[in-house]
Amino acid sequence: MLAAECKKRIESAKSLLGKGSVLLLSSGPDSSNVNPSFYYFTGLDIDGCLLAISQDSHSLICPEMNRLYAGENMPGSMGLLVYKDRAGFSKSLKSAMGGAGRLLLDYPSTRLSFAESLCKITKARREDFSGQIAKLRAVKSGYERECLQKSVTEAESLLSFLESGISEGMTEKKIESMLLGEMLSRNLKPSFAPIISSGANSSMPHSHPTGNKVKCHVLVDMGVKVEGYCSDLTRCFFFNSGRMQKNAYDKLTLVCDEICDRAASGGFSKASELAAESALLLERYGLPSLPHSIGHGIGLEVHESPSLGLKSKDALSKGMALAIEPAAYYPGRFGVRCERDVFL
Repeated sequence: MLAAECKKRIESAKSLLGKGSVLLLSSGPDSSNVNPSFYYFTGLDIDGCLLAISQDSHSLICPEMNRLYAGENMPGSMGLLVYKDRAGFSKSLKSAMGGAGRLLLDYPSTRLSFAESLCKITKARREDFSGQIAKLRAVKSGYERECLQKSVTEAESLLSFLESGISEGMTEKKIESMLLGEMLSRNLKPSFAPIISSGANSSMPHSHPTGNKVKCHVLVDMGVKVEGYCSDLTRCFFFNSGRMQKNAYDKLTLVCDEICDRAASGGFSKASELAAESALLLERYGLPSLPHSIGHGIGLEVHESPSLGLKSKDALSKGMALAIEPAAYYPGRFGVRCERDVFL
């Protein structure tokens, strides 16, 4: 399934390339933290490799130590160029370039020093191709949607586990340990470091878990990965003393549900329209305006295209996956946030 997906993705990228240009994507130096765009086209969690795509061909430039793994796991239509040393790498890179004068890179995932080294070897002019890659990745296939839905289902189950196990007086760090321990027992990895916060800490969007004891309510922002695809959910849980927090959260969930339902049914064609409607709803329910955007795209990364800010120029289209996260923050007192993942 994944090999067939990668083949389609590579063909889509080829259709965007001009003559005399080659797209180069590095896997990165760590196989446990592979460049998502490299993984998108190869399905490989491998280090030290480069994917080269031109209009006519595509190949993997791979170090000798990873030859066996790459040969057994890469898509069958992909060529393999193996190098043993720096000279061998230069030779393989020049072969993959085929004399092309334009070197297309994913700037956000490419170190400047490495980009300069690639240009020096190939004598090619580098250009940023990250916008085109982001657009390709923004629209999910059926396979990707299935992975994302499984990720959401797993995250929802973990939140239910937490809700039944937490109590007022626990520390934020204790709840974090409970969550991460349960993830490990289920053989799951977090999409990002969980946010667990209560009291004044919850009024800070990216608060880190502390030794503070939770009271009134606790905010939990978390997600897990399934086949590399991330979920991102936020829920608030309340104790008897948290009536004021619960009142704000109840209003917030109405905003979240309305925006998610409209987005899922194709009610917005532009990201800025979604953001503007969210701002109006927050005002209508007497909630403060947001210090951050209403959400973001989600997939192989927790934050990816499209951007959902008021000034976003991104279009919304069928097949996209979004994390919608309205919130209400009362600085120094408390904050509540509700986040759902929705498919367009």
